[in-house]
Amino acid sequence: MLPSTLARAALSARGPVSERLLAALSESTETGGSGLAGFEALAARALGRVPDILVDEDLQLTLFLLYRLHYDGVVPGDDEWEWHPALLAARVVLERGFEAALRASAPQPPIPAATRDDVARALFTLTGHEHNPGLALYVARAATGQQAVEFLVHRSVYALREADP
Repeated sequence: MLPSTLARAALSARGPVSERLLAALSESTETGGSGLAGFEALAARALGRVPDILVDEDLQLTLFLLYRLHYDGVVPGDDEWEWHPALLAARVVLERGFEAALRASAPQPPIPAATRDDVARALFTLTGHEHNPGLALYVARAATGQQAVEFLVHRSVYALREADP
């Protein structure tokens, strides 16, 4: 886990939404809560303006911080922010936009009939090697150097986070 001083130094706003969130988190819930009036609406407006939430640093950082509030010491601030209604409402808005963008970017197979055989056949088709060469094979054969480095960065953070929740 990151020491709180390192976490504080590493966090810098990427736009108006993350800036407002970081400003609120730097205060206690008693004093900073008033700065979150309209935060959900701000997130919704920002989501409506960005061409692609998948690559928008402001909204991605905001969503990351909202998730990280549930891990001690990663995001600086009052522990009471974890369940603050304004933050939860904004997180739902961003999650829905993010999920919709992910679904639009990936092909979705038709939903199988609700029978044991049809569901099994659909799952085997989805996970078959002809459709999914696997991440390791993709990185080894087709990834650029920048993609390989980006994968390692994300994988390292994931491994650290999962090892010590």
